[in-house]
Amino acid sequence: MTTQPRPLARFTIVELNAPDAPMITRLATAMAGKIAADLGASVIKIEPPGGDILRFQPPFLPAGPATERSALFQFLNTSKRSVVMADAALRARLLGAADALITDDPTLLAAPPRVRVLVSPLPGRAFPNPPVEQIDILAMSGLMDIIGEPDRAPLKLGGHQCAYTAGLAAFTGLVAALANQGVAEIVDVSVLDVAQWTNWKTFADRLYSGRAPARPGAVGEFQILACRDGHAAFVYVEKDWSTLARMFDAPDLLDPPFETRAGRQANAAAINARIAPWFAARSRAEIYAEAKRWGVPIAAVWRLSDLAADPQYLAQQFFAEVAHPVHGKLTLPTLPVVWNGARFTPTPAPALEAARG
Repeated sequence: MTTQPRPLARFTIVELNAPDAPMITRLATAMAGKIAADLGASVIKIEPPGGDILRFQPPFLPAGPATERSALFQFLNTSKRSVVMADAALRARLLGAADALITDDPTLLAAPPRVRVLVSPLPGRAFPNPPVEQIDILAMSGLMDIIGEPDRAPLKLGGHQCAYTAGLAAFTGLVAALANQGVAEIVDVSVLDVAQWTNWKTFADRLYSGRAPARPGAVGEFQILACRDGHAAFVYVEKDWSTLARMFDAPDLLDPPFETRAGRQANAAAINARIAPWFAARSRAEIYAEAKRWGVPIAAVWRLSDLAADPQYLAQQFFAEVAHPVHGKLTLPTLPVVWNGARFTPTPAPALEAARG
């Protein structure tokens, strides 16, 4: 980690949510603010007197006051300051002194910061009624249509991936606008637009093949296959096929009907059955090492605990131990950014009591 000046250190940014904001935009604005704060910006999170709603969202840490137990809040609010909004005058002073505002409240677009970033659930600047959350965005973007088994209900992505991707888009717009010095800008980010962009392969496939992809299940070309201690992803590109046949010690995979991509797609179930024993006989680590040796993109399906102890992640400083006033030490992910050869250690999320003080 490094103590060198952080790239956004000269900027002050206010993060403020509408009182009736849906969870998906709260998560997105918090992610945008987190990235900016970890990169050195002075990000001031304005909270209501009872504390931001994210302070009470799972998963929870094992101990501490109710306002400090949310691991989600601790993750999304590293390196920020917090202020409890006691009155409109305080809010006006903070906005007047800021370089930028990150919000989901369209009524704040007339606020004084030169740069205003607005995150909305759908295109347009109003909260839809009824409210829209992640499962709705996943459905409307088409992502749910390609996740899950074909004979069962579709599945949603785990975690908060739509919100976090929208947060990254909001941060990208923020820094682009800050770089355009002297120009007042409003950056509009729609979570649905970002989710549709995330699903670009579906739209590309539709344009290329004339049909939208569906959930192929067991007959799909790419599979998650069981191995000795979990699962691994069987993925390849066209040039890898002859290499895979040698790695699997399966020369018959080079015979018709497997010699062409179209033939492999049509006979995916037979291929999966042919290679399943190879996976079942090996551990995830053995599969990863073998795939690396052959130069093919097969990957193990790791658990979060595996990643936290992974030698590559540790060597790249993907995690940092942060001293926390309530929880002692927290292991937190760092931003996947190397700046002048080093990463930045985040500081703990602000306590609500400190914000009141």
